Amino acid sequence: MRNPTACRLIRLIALSLIFWASQASLSVAQLPQIRMDWIFPNGLQFGTTSDIQISGADLEGISGLQFSHKGLSAKPAKDGRWSVSASPGMQSGLYSVQAKGNWGISNPLPILVGPIPETRETEPNETSPQALKWPVTVNGQIQSAADVDNFSFSASKGERIVIEVCADSVESPLDATLRIYGPNGSQIAESQDTITYDPHLELIIPADGIYTIQLFDSIYGGSQAHIYRLSIHGGPVVDSTMPAAANAAGTTALQLLGRGLGSRPDLAFPKMYGFAEESVSQLFDTKSADQPNTALGPYSNADASGRFWLSRLRDLNLVAPKPLAIAIEPIQIEIESNDKPDQAQQLVPPFDMTGLIQRPGDIDYFQFTAKKGETWVLETVAERQNSPANPMVAIERRNKDKSTTVIGELSDQGSNNFGPIFEKNNRDTKLQWNAPDDGDYLLRLVNSNSRDGNAAYFYRLIMRRLRPDFQLIAMPAGATGPTSVICIKGGRSLVTVLINRIDGFDAAVRVTAIDLPDGLKCYPGTIAQGQFQTTLVIEASQTAATADFPLKLRGETSWADRKDATDWLPGQTSTVAFTSDLPTLGGGLIRALAGPDNQKRGLSRYSENLWIGVRETRVPFQIDPEPLRLFAKRGTTVDLTIQAQRFHGFDAPIALKLENLPGGMEAVAGNIEKGKPAVTLKCKIGANIALGRHTVYISGAAPFGFSKDPAAKEKPNINWNLPSRPVTLLVTP
Repeated sequence: MRNPTACRLIRLIALSLIFWASQASLSVAQLPQIRMDWIFPNGLQFGTTSDIQISGADLEGISGLQFSHKGLSAKPAKDGRWSVSASPGMQSGLYSVQAKGNWGISNPLPILVGPIPETRETEPNETSPQALKWPVTVNGQIQSAADVDNFSFSASKGERIVIEVCADSVESPLDATLRIYGPNGSQIAESQDTITYDPHLELIIPADGIYTIQLFDSIYGGSQAHIYRLSIHGGPVVDSTMPAAANAAGTTALQLLGRGLGSRPDLAFPKMYGFAEESVSQLFDTKSADQPNTALGPYSNADASGRFWLSRLRDLNLVAPKPLAIAIEPIQIEIESNDKPDQAQQLVPPFDMTGLIQRPGDIDYFQFTAKKGETWVLETVAERQNSPANPMVAIERRNKDKSTTVIGELSDQGSNNFGPIFEKNNRDTKLQWNAPDDGDYLLRLVNSNSRDGNAAYFYRLIMRRLRPDFQLIAMPAGATGPTSVICIKGGRSLVTVLINRIDGFDAAVRVTAIDLPDGLKCYPGTIAQGQFQTTLVIEASQTAATADFPLKLRGETSWADRKDATDWLPGQTSTVAFTSDLPTLGGGLIRALAGPDNQKRGLSRYSENLWIGVRETRVPFQIDPEPLRLFAKRGTTVDLTIQAQRFHGFDAPIALKLENLPGGMEAVAGNIEKGKPAVTLKCKIGANIALGRHTVYISGAAPFGFSKDPAAKEKPNINWNLPSRPVTLLVTP
C-alpha cells in the first residue's frame, strides 16, 4: 500500500524546487518544441469571454488554440493574449487546451469552466485586502515565496458560505493554505489539504461584518505558474454520488450527498464543517449530459478513458462538478446496515458497486457466490476519483462456528513498470482471485484509517471476469518534463509507446499507426513479451502538408502479413491473434522530473490523444541501417551498417548510438567520420537476451546551424539528434 505521508513528502520536495530552474533544465540547444507551462487565467464562466496569457517555450507564431470541447473557442487579442469564449450551453467542468504554433502543437493544459462570475486578483493585496462581492471566482497567482494574497468580503450573521481553491487539482504547483479572519481580526477557520492538496471550507457566518481570506503557498514556493482559482459562494456542495459511475448509455438514478442541497438532514452521516449531510435523488441521462470528458489530467485520478461531469443539481449549477466514471459492469450500491458478517449485503457478480465509509470505524460486509475454479478480478476505485477513502478489502470464508477466515486480500496495484516518465502509483487495490470451492464468500471492507469516515469517503468495489487486455499510451520520446512532438518534413521523429498490461496479458504486441495524414509514415514497433514500452519512428516526406494530427495506434499480437511465422521459434507457444479495442491515450509529464538522477520522480497525466505537429526547416542529414531485419543467435556478434545522406552543406562527424535495446544487450556506439558515407557497428547479442522479435533504432547526433528565422544570416549550431529507420532484431537460441 502506498504511504500517503511519504508520497506527500516526495511531492513537497519536488515542488520546493525553483520552478523556473526546473523549466530551464528542459531548454538546451536543440530543435524547438513548442511547450506551454501555464495559462492565466486557466478558467472562465460559461457564457462569457476572457483574455488569457500563455507562457512557455517556442511559442512563436501561435495560429490558434485547440480545445477538448466544442463549446470553447479562441481568437487573438492584444499583447499576444488570446480571447477565449465558453458557450452559454456548456456545462461546467474540466477541459483542456493546446496551442498551435510555428514549432508544432503544444502539450495540453487544463482549463476550467464555471457557473459563477469571475474576476482577477489585483496586486498589491499583501496588506490591503482586495474587496470582493460574492458569489465569485478569483483567478490569482502566488508569484513568490513571500507572496500572501488577501481578500475581503461582507457577510451577514447566519449566512452559509463556501470557500474553496482549485490549484493542485488543475496541475498548478501551488499547495495552497486558506485562512479566514473575522471582523475583529481573529482567525476563525483554516484549511489546507481537503480535496487532493486543495483547501475547502464551509461555515455559517457568526456575525455581521467584513471577513478576510488569506491565501499562500504552504511550502513557500511561488512563481507565475503558481495559479489558483478561489471560489466564494453559498451554493450546493456534493460530497459523493451513489453510484459514482454511470451507465454508458441511458439513465442512471443517483443519490447525491452533500450540503446546501435543499433537503432534510440525513442523520446517518457525521456533520461536516458543522453542517448536517443532506441527500437528494436525481436522474443522470447520458443523452442530455455533456460529452464524456477526455481531458483526464493526472493518472492518480483518471480511472477510465472517458467520464461524464455531473454539473447540475436539478436547476442549480455546481461550482465544483463531480466526475462520474463510465461503468463497465452492472451498477449496484451499498445498502446499510451491513456492518457484521450476518448482515452482509448480497451481491451478484459481476458488479460495479459504490459504497461509503460513512462514519469512523465503519465496516462493510458483502456476500457473493462463486464456483470452484472461477477466476475473478476484484479492485477498488477511490483515489482515482478523488475520494479520500483508502479501502482495504479481504475475502473471507464462513466457518461452521460462524467465525470467518481470511483467504485473500486486495493489495496495491504493484510496481510502476514505466519508471519516472509515467507515474501510475495510487492507493487503489486489486486482486486476481480463484475460487477454491463452490460456496458463499464474504468481502470485508474497511478504511485503512479507522478514524476517518463521512459522506465524502465513497469507493467503488468492482468484481469482474478476467479479461486479459492492454492499452497503449503514446507520449513524447525522451521527455523530462512537459513537451511536444514535432516532425520535420524530410526528417524523422520519435514517440514512446507504453503498454498498460491488464489482467496478466503478457504477449508480444506489434504497434502500428493508423489513419496518418498523407506524406507521413510510421514504422511498426514491437513491445516484446514481458516488456512495457517501445519507440516508434515517424517519417515525414518533403511533400507532407503542414498539419497537426492525433496519433492513433493499433496493437496486435498477430498481423496480416504473416511475418510473425518467420519469427516463430521452436518451443514458443503460438499466440492467438488479438487486437485491443481500448482507445490509445496520450501521455505526458505535468512538470519537470525532480530528484537525484537515480531517484527521479515525475507527475504524469493522461489526455485523449498525443498530437503531433508537422513543420518545415532544414534537415542536415539522414541515417539508415542495413539490413532492416537482423537475425542473430544468443552470445554472438553481428554487423549492422549505417549509411548517411548529407544535406545543405553539412559534413561534420555523426555520433551513433543503438537505442531501445532489449535487456541483456550491450550498448553499441560509433561514429560516421567527416566525409565518410557509412560505418559498420558490431552488435553483441547477450547470452540471456529474450528470444524473439525486438525493435531497435540508431540515433545520430551532430551540430548544425539553425535559426527560427529562415532568412537569418547567422545560424548558430544546435545539437541535431535524428533517428534512423527501425531495425527488427530477431534473436534465436
